[in-house]
Amino acid sequence: MSTQSGKEDPAHQRLVGEAVRFMYANIARISAIQLFFPLALAWLFWPHFPHSTVLLWSSAVIGVYLSRILLARAFHRQSTISDPQRWARYFTFTSLASGLLWGLASRLFYVADAVQMQVLLYVLIVGVAVGSLIVTCYWLPAFFAYTLTSVGILAVHLISLGSPAETILAVLLVLYVVMFSRVAVQTRQLMYHGIQVQFDNVALVQQLREAKEKAEAANRAKTRFLASANHDLRQPVHALSLMTHAARQEMDSPRGQRLHSNMSRTVQNLGQLLESLLDLSRLDADAMRVQRAHCNLEALGAQLRTEFLPLAQRKKLRFGLRFFDKNVYTDIALLERILRNLIGNAIRYTNVGGVLVACRRRGENVVIEVWDSGVGIEDSEGEAIFSEFYQCPAKAQESNQGLGLGLSICHRVAALLGHQLSYHSERGRGTVFRLTLPAGAAADRVTCIKEPQCGQALSGRTIVLIDSDPLAREILREILVQWGVVVHCASAIDGAEAILSGHDGDLVICDCRSAAGQSPAEKVAGLRRMAGNKALPCLLLSGDTHALPEKDVEGLGQVAVMHKPVPVGTLYHAVVKLLGQPRAEAVLPPAQKA
Repeated sequence: MSTQSGKEDPAHQRLVGEAVRFMYANIARISAIQLFFPLALAWLFWPHFPHSTVLLWSSAVIGVYLSRILLARAFHRQSTISDPQRWARYFTFTSLASGLLWGLASRLFYVADAVQMQVLLYVLIVGVAVGSLIVTCYWLPAFFAYTLTSVGILAVHLISLGSPAETILAVLLVLYVVMFSRVAVQTRQLMYHGIQVQFDNVALVQQLREAKEKAEAANRAKTRFLASANHDLRQPVHALSLMTHAARQEMDSPRGQRLHSNMSRTVQNLGQLLESLLDLSRLDADAMRVQRAHCNLEALGAQLRTEFLPLAQRKKLRFGLRFFDKNVYTDIALLERILRNLIGNAIRYTNVGGVLVACRRRGENVVIEVWDSGVGIEDSEGEAIFSEFYQCPAKAQESNQGLGLGLSICHRVAALLGHQLSYHSERGRGTVFRLTLPAGAAADRVTCIKEPQCGQALSGRTIVLIDSDPLAREILREILVQWGVVVHCASAIDGAEAILSGHDGDLVICDCRSAAGQSPAEKVAGLRRMAGNKALPCLLLSGDTHALPEKDVEGLGQVAVMHKPVPVGTLYHAVVKLLGQPRAEAVLPPAQKA
């Protein structure tokens, strides 16, 4: 490619520029070694030729090599090389001067009877061409400037002597130059190809880096969206859940009860899908916090049996839950989330037979197993079942099979807790999932409290409800009224001062959006200051799991945080727990044992 076309082709210009850089990276070292060649010849020819001729020739050759060293230093001092071909031409001029001087040496220092001296001189002339190939192959004009000039002058000198032997030697030198030139061209092609491969690799790495950055940016955008939309997504589901529960009392006809049952299941599925998406967002953002403690699993087992037994019975499946009176060291809330997903999947994918949940001690660990007689998992699926959006092929087309996030969340939460989750399955015969977690010390058992009917445990208690969302506030007020609670409502903390100061409230339920910009401690302190009660129990409802974790209210006394959507039974349990023992005229419903 010509110089002109190289200027027109940026890719070729870049290729030539890198070749010139490689060439100049070696020029200084090679030229420093070549300084000894003219010195050696000067010492050898000093007795046989005029001293002035020897000094003049050797000084000129040394000057050429020194100029190359200085040229290389000047090249390396440049921060950016705007015209690498110009620097290549500089080197070509030094190669031409070197070729002329070495070719001239074949005539200046010719001694007819001193064969050894002539052989040494010829070897040096040809040897310099061979030795410089490693550098000059990057810029062939420099190679030809030295080789054609030095060997050409030598060949013409040999032919002029008229001797047959010297004429044959001249012809052989010309053939050698032709052969060596072909080698130089091929070497140049290999060198340029290597440089191009290096450029391609750099470009590929850059593309991979850009693709990785785009993927990470997209993931961060998704996480930011889910985080920012956290409250907006949770709030309507929370309100819909409360509305569904409140409507239960109005459904007296069989048809109305069926509609309510279907609506309740739809709301429950919607809540589970939302919870899965937000769990995935929290895991991606590394925002899911772990609070391990020693706990007993008996209450959790009773809760799981109460929740999933009706689901199994609707599908005419057997459901068993055994031996849950074990102590473990874990985060009980995250463990519950894992088990609810595993049991829900087992019931969903089982049409005949049943589901068994068992808990047993194995050495220093406790193993919880969820067995089903469902469709099973193909061997080829392997660990793919723990990937996001995986669905069983046999059920993937059914509309109520969710998003395929359950097992992925289970696997990632188990890894977060340091627990091992594994499975074994036979296609068409069922699956068993095993969760291995460390055994714990003895822990207090927690009594599960079932939601009461109207006029029971909370009858006559006074609750101040603060929520900026009118719909959610009204629906929750209806629920509290059904429980026999006297409710006073406000849309913001500032507007609740008159209510808190004028009534003897037993509890404050406050939506966190009603006090934006305040920390949990500031919210609680402000509410208690308005009520003149330093120990006033407070329940904070949050639609943002990132902004208000449970640990932020530690040390504030009777304060709890609940994340929307809040099941009505769970809400009742939290209210009863915060209020402590009921008044004398109120009677708590007995704990329901499965």
